[in-house]
Amino acid sequence: MTSFCNSPNTVQEKQPYPTYQQYVQPMQPMQPIPSPGFNQMSPMHGYYNMASQSPGNNMIPQGLPLSQSTMNIGQDTNDKIDSLAQKVDQMFLKLSTLDKIDEKLKKFESSINNLAKNVGTVNKRIDEIEKGMEFVNSSFEVSKTERENLKSTVSEIQINNGEIVTHLDDIRRNLNHLTERHLDLQTRSMRENLVFSGIPHKDEETIEETENIIKNFMYTELKMETTVDFHRAHRFGKETEFRDKKDGRLIKTRPIVCRFKNFKDREIVRSSAKELKGTHYGIQEQFPKEINDKRKMLWPYFKQAREDKKKAYLKRDKLFIDGNEFILPDDDEMETNDGKKNYETQGDFNSRTASLQDFNDLVDTDDFLAQNLIDINEFSNVDILDKLGIQRKRHSTDLNVNTYGRKLIQFCKNNNMYIMNGRIGNDEVGKPTSKNTSVVDYAISTADVLYLVENFDVLPFSSLYSDIHCPLELVLNCSNTKQSNVNINVESGENNTYIGKWNHDQVNEYKENLDKESISQLLSFIMTKTENVQNVDKNTIDEIVNEIRDVLLNSARNTFGEFVQKTYGFDYTGGKQNHRDWFNTECRRERRAFRKSKRLYKRYGSRIFKERLRRSETLYKKLWIKILDHLTLIYVQK
Repeated sequence: MTSFCNSPNTVQEKQPYPTYQQYVQPMQPMQPIPSPGFNQMSPMHGYYNMASQSPGNNMIPQGLPLSQSTMNIGQDTNDKIDSLAQKVDQMFLKLSTLDKIDEKLKKFESSINNLAKNVGTVNKRIDEIEKGMEFVNSSFEVSKTERENLKSTVSEIQINNGEIVTHLDDIRRNLNHLTERHLDLQTRSMRENLVFSGIPHKDEETIEETENIIKNFMYTELKMETTVDFHRAHRFGKETEFRDKKDGRLIKTRPIVCRFKNFKDREIVRSSAKELKGTHYGIQEQFPKEINDKRKMLWPYFKQAREDKKKAYLKRDKLFIDGNEFILPDDDEMETNDGKKNYETQGDFNSRTASLQDFNDLVDTDDFLAQNLIDINEFSNVDILDKLGIQRKRHSTDLNVNTYGRKLIQFCKNNNMYIMNGRIGNDEVGKPTSKNTSVVDYAISTADVLYLVENFDVLPFSSLYSDIHCPLELVLNCSNTKQSNVNINVESGENNTYIGKWNHDQVNEYKENLDKESISQLLSFIMTKTENVQNVDKNTIDEIVNEIRDVLLNSARNTFGEFVQKTYGFDYTGGKQNHRDWFNTECRRERRAFRKSKRLYKRYGSRIFKERLRRSETLYKKLWIKILDHLTLIYVQK
């Protein structure tokens, strides 16, 4: 240590104050202290560069008193020690925090390890799931492929099924047709056969003995002077027994079928069957089993018709009553058309009949002789055509025939109805009625209606009435009947009572005016009658209908009122003026133009007038549609 000693008499120079650099010498390099692992937030990171703390020349500033220098140095050292102690405390605090962090890190590491194990397990599960999904996907693809194949297979099956159904329908139709042909061939093969029943049967009877029995039967029972030759005769069928009406003895019998040489010989024998009336013998034609079964079902209705004094006859498996074919009912009730009424109908039948004959050619008297030799002309009125000068053979420009056409011809034959096309009025050539090529629209009627027919014609095509069909015009001459009514009205001047016109606004009032008590009584009456349907007849139905009519009309009278109009006849030569609200001036103008164009085209027939007729038809039709839409809108709004 350097000491300073100054004389009191010596004048000393005033020295400047020492600076901090004068007290602190640069630190010597030291060995680095290993870092305890502080992070960057630690206040003591790395190592500290500390200078030597031993007192030296550089610790005591030059020119200061020793005590003062020592005090200054001690004070600085304490401050540094305090600061260092604080830093050490902070370091220990940080170290304790680091211990906690270390524990947490260990726990976190353990959790991470567990998580890693779980992740490994999950990965294995995912791998297994992926393998399973691959299997599912492959199975799905296989199923999808199989589904597509199955779908195509089902489509092919449906197509094949449709073809099979079509083929089955064709086969069914062909089978029915073949069955009919087979029955017809069987019937024709049995045409010369007769079945004798009630003739006693002997055991071990030979064919020669059977033929002799038939010859003797013709002579003794049928009272035939000369026997008719036949090819052969033999027994068939089951053996039956019956008691003789005369002596009561038991007789065994089997039917005998006899085949004659021709149809005329057979009819001679059959015509002698009237001699067997009142005996146990019988003679009948031979038919196939199917026809015999049908005849057995028709036989009760035939007997009932005879008891009712109606003209009835059996022809093979069909029953005709008063000239109309009887349709076998399902509920065992006799239903037949009344042959005394007259019918006429016309329209689109979709039937192409060409020139097929629409009446029965009555040359085969089969079955008529069997039913007490009834005159065949009693059931046919085809002679009316001859009386009226109408040709029997129809003409037609359409030479094709379809299934519906054959059915229509059969319908006419079964019901004694005649087609007017191609034989009456202005249509003696059979004009086409559709697309100028085919005849599918007809007017048909019973024979008695033909007396009233004044004219029949197929009018030219008009788009105003149809898209492809020509209108049919039928004129009936009923002037005598109408004139008689006119004369009566003119002479008597009778008063006629009418119910007021229907008003849609009064619907609720009309419903309220319905007699509830009468309706309840009528309902009870209907329920009582329907408990036993067998007791319901035509009169009962008429009574119910009349009661319903009276209930409705009484309500209409109470709702819309009545008015009396005195009748002085009707002018048939003129016409009733159309006073409907919707028939305005425009309607009259378009109708007048259409009728004028129609007359001009009918008279001159040129292309100009045809085009004019087409335009007027179009305008008139558009006006109709416009008015119809307007009326429909008004009705809906009400």
